[in-house]
Amino acid sequence: MKNLIDNTEALIITSKVKYTPEFNSSNLFNSRQSEDINFIPKLLNNIEKFSKINKFNIVHDFKIDNKFSILYQNRLKILSNKLGFRLITSPSSIKIPSQISATIAFKYGLNKLNSNYFLFWEHDHLFVDEVNWITVDSCFNNGGKMLRFNRHKNSIQKDLKKNKDGTIEHYEIINFSSFNDSVLKTNFYSNGPFISEKSFCKNLWEETNYEFPNWNGFFGGFIEGPVNQFMLAEEMNMDSKIFEKKYPIYLYGGNKLKPIVKHNGDYEPVYKFKGNLFQSIIILLKIIKRNFIKKFFFLRYFF
Repeated sequence: MKNLIDNTEALIITSKVKYTPEFNSSNLFNSRQSEDINFIPKLLNNIEKFSKINKFNIVHDFKIDNKFSILYQNRLKILSNKLGFRLITSPSSIKIPSQISATIAFKYGLNKLNSNYFLFWEHDHLFVDEVNWITVDSCFNNGGKMLRFNRHKNSIQKDLKKNKDGTIEHYEIINFSSFNDSVLKTNFYSNGPFISEKSFCKNLWEETNYEFPNWNGFFGGFIEGPVNQFMLAEEMNMDSKIFEKKYPIYLYGGNKLKPIVKHNGDYEPVYKFKGNLFQSIIILLKIIKRNFIKKFFFLRYFF
């Protein structure tokens, strides 16, 4: 019988600056939450309070050519010495899309872990309720390899969600598990918080159709996109029992359970006025729209 709480450490991914050229090549995004000097202490307190996990590893996707990222790295070093968490630095650049640099940080941090199980955590999440470790242990003692914490109210979804024209709107299928009403079976991976067996997650992140993702969209961002695209391909070409055996991924809580975690991501765009004049004008118009559209309703018809 597994007792995971004694063999689980947290792997937290953080970054001060994101670059997402797949959306807009002229933008950088600064994390608003990390402006708070108590951001990391509050986060660690939240995780320990609601999960009882107290071994922390923080991986920084460190943009070495950005002054805000450098300041954040220096603060993390000070906090690491003060609070006792392990700081793992994954150097990158604002010229490298975060789809790639964050995925490198995910994989680099995972390889540094000592425990057999870990809590994966992007820094802009918080627990809103206490983890029931009886539920967690039940999942892993019955063959589960990954247990995702629900960010939305759980709802049984027995088939692909399709639009009227037959196109797939969403492909997550959620069913009751065979062993516990408080654990649901899913065919879907997410970068949202989860507990996983280290070796299973490592294989999951490696066995994709792209070594590193350089796209974002329907299948998700960062490593989430390539993993889900590959898993869907497997599901469409495998016997269902073989697929479920290969991907024993579960969802925390029973049907209709309210979210146990919430997502607080909030990034502020930093516009670069470089390049041709036309692009700069477009960016300026977007700034105007962002700041004044609520006050001047009629302007929305001109943008």
